[in-house]
Amino acid sequence: WSDPVRLWREASANAPEIWLPHRGLGDALRDKGDYAGAADAYREAARLRPEEANSHLALGVSLLMAGRLEESDRALAEAARLSPGMAQAETARGMIARMTGRRDEARDRFLAVARAHPTAVIARQHLAEMYEKEYADPASALQMCREVQTLAPQAEGVAECIQRNARRLAEVGKAPEVR
Repeated sequence: WSDPVRLWREASANAPEIWLPHRGLGDALRDKGDYAGAADAYREAARLRPEEANSHLALGVSLLMAGRLEESDRALAEAARLSPGMAQAETARGMIARMTGRRDEARDRFLAVARAHPTAVIARQHLAEMYEKEYADPASALQMCREVQTLAPQAEGVAECIQRNARRLAEVGKAPEVR
């Protein structure tokens, strides 16, 4: 019991056709930072129980962390297909699009998550950063930063984001009300 990886590895070896021990092994490996190993375990869990969206999500995130973006996107797309509107899968797909230079696709994915999920902070944080740095749109960046502040007042950098973008708008004579 003292080593979760060993425990779940033994459980999956003793019950190779049951999905749950493979999922537990993936979680234990992920917690240790072994994303490639976690992906292998999650892949097996997803093979054994293909209708389980969270196994595909975990697989996609582990592949993303391991730098295997194309495989990650496929696993995340399957998670989203199985559970339409899954915020985590769509946000991660937006991150992949952004990482691979598809900024408009990334923006559209983050916007879709933000519209569908009123409490989706991470998508809004990505949008704020993209609007500010990639689109040079301080008004939209400010709006996203304010939404993040409303949802997660202690979010790192949110106050600075608001101040920075409010200042930029004031400099061009479009100063909105500062909260």
